[in-house]
Amino acid sequence: MRIYGLSGSGMDIDGMVKDLMKAANTPLNKLNQQKTSLQWKRDDYTSIYNTVKDFRNTAFNYKLDKTLSPQKVTSSNESAVVATTSGGAAAVSHTVEVAALATGATAVSSGTLTDPANSKTSIASQFSLAADTTLAFKVNGKDVTINTNQSLNEFAAALNRSGAGVQATYDSTADRMYIYSSTTGSAAKVDFTGSSDLSFITNQLKLSTSSAGTDASVKIDGQSITQSSNSFSLAGVSYTLKSTTAAGNSVTIGVSTDIDQTVDNIKSFIESYNATLKTINDKLSEVHSRSYTPLTADQRSSMSDSEITAWEKIAKTGLLNNDSILRQAVTNMRNSISNPVSGISGSYTSLSSIGITTGAYTEGGKLYLDETKLRKALQEDPSAVKNLFGTDGTTAAQDGIAQRLYDSLKGTMNQL
Repeated sequence: MRIYGLSGSGMDIDGMVKDLMKAANTPLNKLNQQKTSLQWKRDDYTSIYNTVKDFRNTAFNYKLDKTLSPQKVTSSNESAVVATTSGGAAAVSHTVEVAALATGATAVSSGTLTDPANSKTSIASQFSLAADTTLAFKVNGKDVTINTNQSLNEFAAALNRSGAGVQATYDSTADRMYIYSSTTGSAAKVDFTGSSDLSFITNQLKLSTSSAGTDASVKIDGQSITQSSNSFSLAGVSYTLKSTTAAGNSVTIGVSTDIDQTVDNIKSFIESYNATLKTINDKLSEVHSRSYTPLTADQRSSMSDSEITAWEKIAKTGLLNNDSILRQAVTNMRNSISNPVSGISGSYTSLSSIGITTGAYTEGGKLYLDETKLRKALQEDPSAVKNLFGTDGTTAAQDGIAQRLYDSLKGTMNQL
């Protein structure tokens, strides 16, 4: 009756209720807005975390010889010997003489197996053997069985899955069985010795009971060695033998520092460093507009999708403005770069000495490269870049640039 009376009085009861509800919801709206702001800030931290993590992975590569001291290898006769190196090999020339290549074991039928007129649907019909009979074999000591109702293709498949280290094929066009060892060298073999049905191997398949591979015989820098494979590594150089060389003839393998690749790698490092630094600096300098707060449900309901997107773009900007974690991250990165590496000798103990310097103060630590100066340093001391970036010292001051960055970026990731 009282409400009825009020409604008849001309008062805006609905408006009064809405105002009361709005006042009651104000604290909740503020809490929701704070929650949204924190979620946006968390997303910004996550984005920076991923950027830092990616650059830390890049920094790790600059602790490795293959990045800091890439080498190029030449061969005076690539048809006989080719070689590569992943770094760390002595920058000298090697002589290589190849007396013999490594071979695998081979067992091939000495002739066609059956009369082409015979049915070849099964071993029994192909060789006029009793049907549904089990044949047992040993291949390199592994047991293999086959039923005569099966085909030679199935026999080859049974050999392949036996774990004996062989690869078998029956070629119906040539009507021969081909069996090869999966490795090369004197230890490689195709050996049926000890098989219960050895006569099937020798009489029907026309295969030898046992065959073995041979080792490669090579002389490198005057020293004779044998290898089970035609591809092997010695003193940091990976060799691939492709053919024998005439007696008294040798192939010259030259190993030298690849200055062009080193320069390219340093350029790539600077590019990654600058991109990471810019991402962090941009977030630090973004201006946050306090008048643009996260929208409440009522506010969103009165706006179009494009208006909401435009509003939130501004509202999300600058949430990490002057953030203490990001400021420390920038400081750590710049200190890692600018401080000399103690404990290394020579003329090149800082990045500036090899042509890597920072720009104007307003550029926030951006790196620049004097390529001419870097090339000169590498010509005078091929280890200059390796020492500056890759040194693993006992203290932070003695660590190379890559190690310092790798450690400091981990600290930043932990804080984020």
